[in-house]
Amino acid sequence: HIEKCIEHGCRLAINTARPARYIEDVDLDKISFYGPHYDESDFYHNPNSYSQTHTEVAEVKSTFLELLRNKYTIPDKKCVILLDDNRSNIKVANDRGFSTIKATPSKDDSRCGLSDFNLQVLESQLSNC
Repeated sequence: HIEKCIEHGCRLAINTARPARYIEDVDLDKISFYGPHYDESDFYHNPNSYSQTHTEVAEVKSTFLELLRNKYTIPDKKCVILLDDNRSNIKVANDRGFSTIKATPSKDDSRCGLSDFNLQVLESQLSNC
């Protein structure tokens, strides 16, 4: 699924609610998180997430989206797309004008990911940027 973003020339970032900069359960190289479309400085985490409400965590995530938008001078907020499995994060990002896709389990994979429908939505959003 990340390949769709890469095909469109997107920059990739990790924007996690985890309180520390770690992601031991995912092999970033295996899912194409390496240059030139990914810079290690684009790994955002929230050190206070365990003491915040869901809305506060979502607001921090949206702040990171704004940082990315400014860093890469993306004029249209709709061209910054949050792929997330948490409804609060999706709602706050939408309210702030960013595009979002709610990750859900796909038919053949019970882990969180993008359904075929979500991939079509992603393709549509990317083609407008």
